[in-house]
Amino acid sequence: MKDITGFFPSLDIWTGDPCLPFAYNWLTCTNDTRPYISIISLAENKLNGSIPDLSSLIYLEILDLQNNSLTGPIPDFLGGLPALTTLNLDNNNLSGQIPKSLLDKIATSGLKLRDVKSSNILLGKQFEGKISDFGISKSRQYDTSRMTGNSQVYTVVQGSFGYLDPVYAETNIATHSIDVYAFGVVLFELVSGKPPMIQATTRMGEFLHIVQWAKPQIERGNLSNLIDPHLSDDRNVSSVWKVVDIAMMCVDHDRKKRPTMREVKLELQSALSMELRAAFMITQIR
Repeated sequence: MKDITGFFPSLDIWTGDPCLPFAYNWLTCTNDTRPYISIISLAENKLNGSIPDLSSLIYLEILDLQNNSLTGPIPDFLGGLPALTTLNLDNNNLSGQIPKSLLDKIATSGLKLRDVKSSNILLGKQFEGKISDFGISKSRQYDTSRMTGNSQVYTVVQGSFGYLDPVYAETNIATHSIDVYAFGVVLFELVSGKPPMIQATTRMGEFLHIVQWAKPQIERGNLSNLIDPHLSDDRNVSSVWKVVDIAMMCVDHDRKKRPTMREVKLELQSALSMELRAAFMITQIR
């Protein structure tokens, strides 16, 4: 525990064995003869500096560091904690890319990104993805085979208004498609330049979801009304339509028809290639 208590001056008062004879009040330990730390809860403790190395805590299940003033990158070791099921780093000043090891853990376990929205997605100078507000919710496996014939993940998921999958609101069944839906909303924002909830033109005080607003434009093939007027006139129409198609697949009401984020990535790379080829041709002509 010196990794934490020695790292944060405000925790210097905590000395000795963290689990025996009594656990620190911000820790939970296992009930084994030789107890191990299973929960660290240091939310709202005015912590500063970077996240210390906790890679030795192989029994750690929950790490809650939200609402502090932590800085620096998200450490790679978090993705290697074998027992970790809940991680909350919300409302800190962390920077840099999410480590691949952590992304892999999210993709292969019950961890889910809790708050995918446009204001949380930042781009660096080289257009690499960075983080703004980072939270992961806990997923628990419940056996629903008696009802559905399949085992489903059931959890309570928090999300921002306009980004939460309406199918989840109806069923309370959480899958990775929740994040796919939220990313589809983000894609519509990027294309249109509009927020997820749009002020209705017919009645004051009423709002229309961006997906509801976009669908009629798409069905009519009206790209000019759909895209952000601030986009360059040199844009490639085919690549824009491809992004719109991807967004529509992401927000499909039938979760089974939604792509995986890996598939979304490949499709967006294809759209980018189309845009780059078109831009090259325009440059050659000029």
